[in-house]
Amino acid sequence: MTNPVLLNGYGAYGSSLDAGFDPVYLAWLERGGVLAFAHVRGAANMEMMAQSGQKLTKPNTWHDFIACAEYLVEKKYTSPTRLAGEGESAGGILIGRSITERPDLFAAALIEVGFTDGLRRVRARRSRRNSRVGHRKDLDGFKGLYEMSLTPRKGRH
Repeated sequence: MTNPVLLNGYGAYGSSLDAGFDPVYLAWLERGGVLAFAHVRGAANMEMMAQSGQKLTKPNTWHDFIACAEYLVEKKYTSPTRLAGEGESAGGILIGRSITERPDLFAAALIEVGFTDGLRRVRARRSRRNSRVGHRKDLDGFKGLYEMSLTPRKGRH
């Protein structure tokens, strides 16, 4: 359990992370770091997979990411003190909610170009992308945005 692990995820708009070479990770790997990618609901190019991680089902994205992190710890690839979550853009929701729901599981979080709070970010204008996240003028859309929001509230874990 000595390996530092960077677990990367996205989980939005039906888009998956493509496998490929990225020189940014080269120094990490050369120094013994492990790189893992979580393909969570909300992502993937399959419509069913994308639909099961948006609006009211958006919590599936961070629950899947947490399950991937737990797997890495359970299988002894790493420990919570050496595990970091990484996401960019709408992946900020994934990482932000994962670490707020399970702060005991992650030592660090990297959120690049972060979209971390849909309730505060989504404006009155509607767009195709916002329709997958939710809209604050629609009751179910608001409920979904509120659940993924990092806004502190009573009763939150």
